Amino acid sequence: MAHNQIPPAQIIDEQEFLDILAIVLDKDFRIHDDNPNINVSQRETLIDPLQQIQFIVAGPGSGKTTVLVLRVLYLIFVCGNSPNSILITTFTKKTAEELRSRIQGWGLQLVEHLNQNGFEIDIDYPSIIVGTLDSILQEMLTQAQASQGLLGTLLDSQGVRVLLTRIYSSLPQQDRQQIGFYLLTLENDTWEEAESQSRNYRFANSFAQQINRLLTLSDRLIADFVDITAWQPELPELQEAHNLTIAVIQQFWNQMHQRNLYSFSTLALYFAYLIHVDSIPQSILDSVYSSEQLGVDVNVQLLLENLAHLLIDEYQDTNFLQEQIYFQIFRIIRQTDASASISVVGDDDQSLYRFRGSTVELFTQFPDRLVHQIDGVFPEEIQIRFLTNNYRSTAGIIDFYNRFLTLFPQFEQFRVEDKPATIFANLEGRPYNPPLIFITAENSQQLAREIARFVHQVSAEPGLVIDDPNDPYLCPNRGDIAIIANSIQESMGQNIKFLGHLRQAMSEYNYSIFNPQGRSYNDIPSARNLLGLTLLMIDPDSTIQDRLRVDQDSLDRLQQWRNEARAILQDTHEEDAHLHENIADLRLYVEAWHQKRKVNWTHNQLVENWREGRSTMSISRILYDLLRWFPYFTNDKEGIVYFSSMVNLLNQLSIIGGWGEKLVNDTADPTKWQVSVRSAIVSFFIPLASGSINVDETLLETAPRDRMVARTIWTAKGLEFPITIIDIGSEITMNHKSWRPRYFPIHGIANIWLTRRLRPYSPMDPIVEDPIDSSFADVIRKFFVAYSRAESLLVLACTSRVLGHLVDSEPNSRIQAVQVGSPNQHTDNRPILFPPNSYWRYR
Repeated sequence: MAHNQIPPAQIIDEQEFLDILAIVLDKDFRIHDDNPNINVSQRETLIDPLQQIQFIVAGPGSGKTTVLVLRVLYLIFVCGNSPNSILITTFTKKTAEELRSRIQGWGLQLVEHLNQNGFEIDIDYPSIIVGTLDSILQEMLTQAQASQGLLGTLLDSQGVRVLLTRIYSSLPQQDRQQIGFYLLTLENDTWEEAESQSRNYRFANSFAQQINRLLTLSDRLIADFVDITAWQPELPELQEAHNLTIAVIQQFWNQMHQRNLYSFSTLALYFAYLIHVDSIPQSILDSVYSSEQLGVDVNVQLLLENLAHLLIDEYQDTNFLQEQIYFQIFRIIRQTDASASISVVGDDDQSLYRFRGSTVELFTQFPDRLVHQIDGVFPEEIQIRFLTNNYRSTAGIIDFYNRFLTLFPQFEQFRVEDKPATIFANLEGRPYNPPLIFITAENSQQLAREIARFVHQVSAEPGLVIDDPNDPYLCPNRGDIAIIANSIQESMGQNIKFLGHLRQAMSEYNYSIFNPQGRSYNDIPSARNLLGLTLLMIDPDSTIQDRLRVDQDSLDRLQQWRNEARAILQDTHEEDAHLHENIADLRLYVEAWHQKRKVNWTHNQLVENWREGRSTMSISRILYDLLRWFPYFTNDKEGIVYFSSMVNLLNQLSIIGGWGEKLVNDTADPTKWQVSVRSAIVSFFIPLASGSINVDETLLETAPRDRMVARTIWTAKGLEFPITIIDIGSEITMNHKSWRPRYFPIHGIANIWLTRRLRPYSPMDPIVEDPIDSSFADVIRKFFVAYSRAESLLVLACTSRVLGHLVDSEPNSRIQAVQVGSPNQHTDNRPILFPPNSYWRYR
């Protein structure tokens, strides 16, 4: 190596870098005769010039993480950039950790190789800024707050829901009814459709659904820069409900800034304000922040000091607020460094998060938007790169979802222009090419039994014979099998849904599924009993609970929990037999609480430590004490997730402030006990009973290897599984409009209509696309994401209503699928759920 010819900042030249990648990392991007499978698109993306603006369109399984990591190393080793000049954002903490780990792991291997060959270098890889945008902004503001006092505490999704639930549950029932109906009108094309949903589908407008819609609206108002003083309802009859809705959201924002709290969206908006992003409506700023917060001024250059290169992953799920932050950062760093660059990576076909405000057009139109919004950026500076080689799936799966994308001709207008199809990367050792599989049955219960039998056959010796009797397919780790669906709810009220039937069917083989998000706390006997006992201890006669005027369904569930807990104490409860072993100790513990004697367990003995005067106890302490009677929460993997999620919720209550999770017994002031218990019921028990609190998604990142995993399409994004079962219609047993928004949205979908109603009051570009076409495009993207998770075996599951004429075909044989549902459900140029193909029928 000609060391004396290398510029001072550069460590090695481009050819040396490519040689070392091949030698050390076994990643050969060199052009030579012995490298016929070189991925030219990856090579070009990797070695683009330092200042190159990159628009990288990366299909599923195309190795984008590898390219991102190697691009970072190229910027350091070849371009001579300091690690702390590079900022990488991605969508999830798990992906951020993977990027960080690979950069450090591969980077250290390169350093070690060079140092063994005469170099003396040490690179500070941890100084590269890697994370989700939220975590990066929080870190930047935390650094700035030392002198400015900027930032309070960031609430997670559970904390945000609790705070809003406390506010919303305090409203009169009549106001909640008006708001609930108004939220439905925002998500439907007509008043009549909203009335139909409200009247005919009880769960469509439940308390939990209203909380979900309010949070979505709150985030969208912020993300889309909606001028809330200008925004008015379409119909005068809705004015009062509109005003009530805005008032609730403003009260929610007001309580956050009064308590010095932030949500992810209010944190991002505050950062945008501090770095002087234009076009934020003053009405939003005045509603979300205090005058003191808006009076703060920071040195923007200091905040973004050293930054020169932005690499943004999953850009297709960016919202308008996030785009404006990225553009403003790039605008600022480009003013001080002419070689500053921005690289965005994503796939418009995998844009899923419209309900969080993501706007796919921000990705598809990225080059034009960057040129028009940032002075001095010209079209010729932007290089478009397509990563199309798929290293994940079999050729048959890739061909299937490529053809699936062609089923809706209008879909092309929603895609990146001239986008090529995904290509099978034909490398040695790729999996063999089994056929796609269909599993059908008359109804969801029978379908669940068929899938359980399929899982048993494919995971137990000798395996499942598909085409070749001498080569059965075997997947011994059931954790490598995923079932992906629109909804993974296991029940709705008293009705057991498909995933609930599947859990029951799997248990017949002594198997289970990992689906913590599919069940509410009300669905889990141990959770009901644990929470019911806690209620009996802190409010034994329900005198405090009975005075509450909150959601009646939630109060009814709390009463059910109490009744079941009493049955346990009376030794008449049958569901949790393990409780009966220590029932005497349990009674002693509960009775001590009834007598206001604060107790806890020490070395398996009851110790009283209730003090005269003022004493406090926490809900979490009670839950931990009761764990000794509930092994489900310590021995079962799902139980651990549920309990951890409850504890996290209690931690969020402490952050929110007020009484938090504390119970106060003050002999001089008995009202403190009543007030603190009331606060605990409203802030902790009601959110759990209403279903408005979801399991913390971060607890789901590591699934057990011995259980089949259930995922929604949204939480499956970014993951891959050897065997993927897609629910394409387990709920379709009749031609009913309730399932159409998820599969065949002839009246549009909720987030499309909400977007259209907010856009006139936003600085974003006007909407020109047809709302029905946009809705169908979203359905296409959704199922494309689901289909592209599969590595070697893709299974489509549905009721016979979906397949109609195929029901009577021979089991375990090839079939030709032509269309979904009955012909009168289709209009010209509307898509179906899968293309005509040769499928293997499992039956």
